[in-house]
Order: sequence, then C-alpha cells, then structure tokens
Amino acid sequence: IVAIYFIFFGVMGLTFLVLVGVIAGKDIYLAFRRWFSKKGCEVYLVNLTRTVSHYFMTPKEGVFRIEDIKKYQSNVLKIKTPTGYEEVVPISLASGKNDVQSIEIVPTLETMVSRFNDALRNTQHDYLWNYMHLDDQEYWESKEKYVTTFKKVSDIRKELGFTIPKLEIGKNIRKLDTWKHKVTGKEYADVVEVPVEAKINENESEINLLYYQKIDGIWKYFTQTNKKESQEEIDNYEELKNLFSN
Repeated sequence: IVAIYFIFFGVMGLTFLVLVGVIAGKDIYLAFRRWFSKKGCEVYLVNLTRTVSHYFMTPKEGVFRIEDIKKYQSNVLKIKTPTGYEEVVPISLASGKNDVQSIEIVPTLETMVSRFNDALRNTQHDYLWNYMHLDDQEYWESKEKYVTTFKKVSDIRKELGFTIPKLEIGKNIRKLDTWKHKVTGKEYADVVEVPVEAKINENESEINLLYYQKIDGIWKYFTQTNKKESQEEIDNYEELKNLFSN
C-alpha cells in the first residue's frame, strides 16, 4: 500500500510540475533549474538584431564555453572566452535577491572581418546587411533595396565570367582618429582600417581597405559602395543585353 501511495503521489507531483511548466512557461522552469543547481548560471544570448534568448547553463569542469555572438553570464565562475571573442566592460544583472557580476563577450574585429569576407565571397547579402554600419543602412534606404541591387550586380558579374577572389585579412590594421566616408562624405571618429588581400590566383592579388567602427559593442563595416554607380552598372548591362539580342 505504501508503495502504491508513493507511486501515486510521485506521478501526481511530476504531472503538477509538467503542468506548471507548460502553463507558467520557461521562467518557472528556469527557476526550478536555479534552485536545484546552485552552480548553474543564466545566459542571455543577443544576436546582431538584438533578439534575446534566455537559457540556464551548468558548467563542465567549472568552465562555460560560449560560442554565440554575445552572451551575459551571471555567476562568479571561471569563464573561458572562446576563440574569436573578447571580454569588454563588465556589466551587472540582478538574480533574485542578490546582485551578481556579469561578463559580456563580443566577437573580435578579426572575427567580424572574417564573417564579412565569407558573406561577400558566398554572396550572402542578408548577412552583409546585418554587418553593415547603421549609417550605410540608412544610405541604402532598406534591406530589400540593398539585397535586390547587389544580387543583380553579383549575377551580372558571374555571367560575365568574374570570379570572386579569396579574401584574407592583412596584418597592418590601423586605428584612425578621423575618417571621411568616400561616398556619403560623412566624417567619423575612432574608425579602424583593415587591409584585406584579394587573391585572384597564385600570382595575382590586390589589397582592399575596409573600414569598421564599433557600435554598441559590435564591429560594423562601411560599404563604400555608391548606389547610383551600382544601378548604372545594372542599367548598362541591360542595355547591352538588349542591343545584342535584337
């Protein structure tokens, strides 16, 4: 009989916990995790569009291995900063009745340049837009207009036989006190100049200079691409195509 009662109340208790989790949602679940796992920590993931996801993690051998773009980790435990990321100014988060110290980590400049290079080489225009400086996004008016324009330009160059070179970050990265945008004419402070080597083949390469500025802790690039010239390239191609087709 005792065993039956034990099983009955155990099943009822488990059912109650499941119902509470479903009804009250993730916050109740995380509260139970915090209660039963004192060494765990809350993790907030923030991506480039500032979408926040909330998780509860427990360390492996006392180390949190963090691999996303930006995370906040809330208990005083050893943190191993992943390759390609750096710690920035510590921030504070409240957890229950106690205030705890949190450490914010973000992608390094080299990581963001590599992501830009990969997106450019693979013509991933959505990612290029996300990595773009906010002022340049305003210059291009909308993501849809930017993506549409650059997809057409990419398709034209591909049809004409242009190959996208292999891109590698150079060594002479410089911090500029002031820098003037060659397209918009705006002046900026604290801009970083990054040389990128474009390897067309084993014997031919050229150096392109990219410019980045840190916005809200994330490095953003300046396109330096003139939208009028891009549209002219599209229009000229269409004119030539129509001319040869007639």
